Amino acid sequence: MPISNHILSLLRDHDCVIIPGFGGLIADYAPARIHPVRHTLTPPTKTVAFNGALTRNDGLLVDALSHALHVPASEARQMVRNAVANLQAELESAQRTELPGIGVFRRAAGRGLEFEYTGTQNLLSASYGLPELVSRPVRATDALLARERQPTAPQLTVAGRSRRAARVFNVAAATVLTGLMLSAGYLFALRLGHLPDSFRAVPASWVAQEQKMPPALLNRNPEPRSRLRWPTMAGAKNSCPTVQPIQPNRLPL
Repeated sequence: MPISNHILSLLRDHDCVIIPGFGGLIADYAPARIHPVRHTLTPPTKTVAFNGALTRNDGLLVDALSHALHVPASEARQMVRNAVANLQAELESAQRTELPGIGVFRRAAGRGLEFEYTGTQNLLSASYGLPELVSRPVRATDALLARERQPTAPQLTVAGRSRRAARVFNVAAATVLTGLMLSAGYLFALRLGHLPDSFRAVPASWVAQEQKMPPALLNRNPEPRSRLRWPTMAGAKNSCPTVQPIQPNRLPL
């Protein structure tokens, strides 16, 4: 397992990883950004920079190698020395060396050692699993076409609402008047006694009033009403009508 993989694992949990005798890699938080040309949205991540002045061994890389490879600390320290020697040899020969997955080191005359971060992994734990999004730009013509394609909902005018309200009012008024006329006709026929027995209904007030009357008044027969009957004899003239008593109808209890 190359040493660069161990350095990547440490950069996920630490902000600085020192390579003894070579320099330190510093991880810094980078917010989400939008690429104006590719129209991509990149989630927050960590960017890595290099500081060649941090060469003192802090034990972080050596301890990580010792625990991962199950080797003594002395052996892990020697592995770090060998990796640094290989990096220095490549810089002397080709003026360039690389830590796979981290970045490229270049040695320029008069400017020292330069570092370019080329990692593609997101080292920020809070952004784990967030992909890079691509958003196609919306053109003005597309927005206008989409607005024209939307169906327009029918709108009721003031005159239409007024006519509808007038129709509803007329129907309601006619229903109320019809009910009042039917109720008045029913009560009038009930008072005159022209309704059949099946259509007669005794109001509750009459029943309650009769229940409150004493028994003497209930058993007393009221004075009979009279009905005039004219004689049917043939040839009768200037004769008075006979009076026959008619018993009144008792209210049903």
